[in-house]
Amino acid sequence: LAVEVGLLMAASHGLLDALPRHHPKLLIRSDNMGVVQVLNSGRSRSGRTNAVLRRIYLALAQRRLHVAAVHVPSRLNVADALSRGDVTGFL
Repeated sequence: LAVEVGLLMAASHGLLDALPRHHPKLLIRSDNMGVVQVLNSGRSRSGRTNAVLRRIYLALAQRRLHVAAVHVPSRLNVADALSRGDVTGFL
């Protein structure tokens, strides 16, 4: 869901329209290996996760974009503290 919400937010702020059309790939970085695997494979064993994936891929297809996900270790993830509610550590 975090990827879907992030995608919707990026779209609402016009950030997806700013991507170059000659390189229509959206790179997602995550410290969650499960998220990376599901995004890259385009499927999951979970029906609910597949429903979210369908919405993500539909939104991307409407903009003629592709997604690629890469794993970032938590210790290298600049947003890790924020994702855990530690705003002071993030700042």
